Amino acid sequence: MTYKIIYLDTCYPDYFAGFGGETLAVAVDSESTMESVKADLLREISGAELWDSESRSPMPGSAYDELEKSAADLFSAENPAALWDKGLGDGDGAGFIYAYFGIKKERESE
Repeated sequence: MTYKIIYLDTCYPDYFAGFGGETLAVAVDSESTMESVKADLLREISGAELWDSESRSPMPGSAYDELEKSAADLFSAENPAALWDKGLGDGDGAGFIYAYFGIKKERESE
């Protein structure tokens, strides 16, 4: 098994549709850059106790390395200084907007 980070959505928490697996959220605003979102996502990965949604057990230590590499790959084609602009509206000051990422478990090809 391998673990991979996927981008899900950018929205207010009330509008997040959810995901069938482990979800990570990073607060974003109009000043957030690709680099800052990536750094916050890496902090979320390293600081979280992540659980495998299928086996309902903690993910092995090697999964954290896979997730960090996957997060880096997710942002590799992006300009680090570019602003995060994935559905980020003007906002109305009513609360934080989050970029949501999911952890997808993939079976290795045999």
